[in-house]
Amino acid sequence: MKCHSYDSKTEISISGCNISLALLTTSLTSNYSLGYKFKFNKNTKYEFFEYLIEMTPDSTFTVTFNKLNIYFQGSTKKCSKPDPKTQNITVIEVQLDSTDLIYPCGSDDTEETTPPEIYDDKQNIDTQRIGYWSIIIIVFLAAIISLLVISIMHRQKNAKRKLMLDKFGHKVMC
Repeated sequence: MKCHSYDSKTEISISGCNISLALLTTSLTSNYSLGYKFKFNKNTKYEFFEYLIEMTPDSTFTVTFNKLNIYFQGSTKKCSKPDPKTQNITVIEVQLDSTDLIYPCGSDDTEETTPPEIYDDKQNIDTQRIGYWSIIIIVFLAAIISLLVISIMHRQKNAKRKLMLDKFGHKVMC
């Protein structure tokens, strides 16, 4: 997996992610490219609740986030999408060839943010040591890669079942 990232003083942007998956049992390699560009303001704590992400056009797999938090050390604003008080799931259809900009709460965060909660620094990841962008990449792409692997394994299992049915015809009754 490779992504382009840019870490400025006030925000982080991630774009052009290419994911290649190869199975050890076969020589097949699957390549996926995400054209989306994600921007996160370093002065904002992000909370995402109840999202269902579907890959289109064939809905090969889906990703569900019940709660995803992205914290930046010293953030003074908070962005929650959607409002955690609602029980609705937000469905997002991901177009692999899209180059849309995704900037949760916008660059100002003036309308969508509230004062941050007070939280203990011991509970936060030391973002200075690890790097801001690596946290975002790891969380987002780990979920996508896991689901890609599961999807490929599921397809192989179905292909083997079909091959066995084609080879032996129907079930033999004893």
